Amino acid sequence: MKVPSLDYLALLHSLAEHGVEFIIVGGVPAVLHGAPVTTFDLDSVHSRTPDNIGRLLSALQHLDAYYRGKGDLRLKLGFQSQMLTNSEGPKGSVMAST
Repeated sequence: MKVPSLDYLALLHSLAEHGVEFIIVGGVPAVLHGAPVTTFDLDSVHSRTPDNIGRLLSALQHLDAYYRGKGDLRLKLGFQSQMLTNSEGPKGSVMAST
């Protein structure tokens, strides 16, 4: 399986440009804070308010994001927003292709 390359800066720029409320967690922020870790994962945690979900979906669409493992299944505004707000957690991972 081909692993897509990710442009973290483009992802963060798109989230900020669309006004998405989020924080970054994972290996990248840990390394930036001096933690002795060797992973460079970058995860975001977004505010789950309806307005923010709309902004997040717009940002992900701008990046041509898709569901991990289902590259032909693209994000669309509407019912998919339930995946991002479901109280039981997400039902799938999303990747951004840049």
